[in-house]
Order: sequence, then structure tokens, then C-alpha cells
Amino acid sequence: MVKLVFTTILIFYSLQSLALERISDPTRPAYMPSTKSKAGKSKQVKRQLLTAIFFTQNNRRAIINDQLYQTGDIFSGKKIISIKENKVLLKSATGTSQLTLIKPIKKMKKQ
Repeated sequence: MVKLVFTTILIFYSLQSLALERISDPTRPAYMPSTKSKAGKSKQVKRQLLTAIFFTQNNRRAIINDQLYQTGDIFSGKKIISIKENKVLLKSATGTSQLTLIKPIKKMKKQ
């Protein structure tokens, strides 16, 4: 009888811990893990993540870190100088850099 009660309690706590376990959302943007600075303090480093590019006849826009930007806007202290098919070019005082789409769209040939 003691074994049955113990087993039941053990199963209950195991199931409860599984129910409380957080499941990560695969569509959520990826962020870099915490890194330690020279002083040994932990800080959160956020990646610059380009997730989409939209083209209209007169305008190009990009979604970076869940925010909408267009050419000429300032992102993270850098000016957006160009939005291309699969990348965004940024200019700062130290030079130029680029953000590329997570997974570039592949054009398919018509059959």
C-alpha cells in the first residue's frame, strides 16, 4: 500500500512539472544569450534581426526586430541607406554594415 501511494505521488509531481515546463515559440525572433562583460556582470545582447522586406511601386520597407523601417530611418544609431531584395544596408560613423534575411526567398523557375 505504501508503494502504491508513493508511486502515485511521484507520478503526480512528474506530470505537474511537465505541465509547468515552458514551450518555446518557434516563430519568435531569436536573441543571443546573455554574455558577461569585463566586469563579470551579465548583460542581455539583442541581435539585429531582419525578418521581412516589402516592396511597393514607390517604397521599400523592412521589419527589423519587430519594427517597420524604410530608407532614411535610423535603426540602432545607424541610418538605413538602402533596402534590397534580401538585405538592408546601414551607415554609421564607423562605416557601413548590412543585415540579411534569416532565410532568403528563393525564386523558382516557371515550368
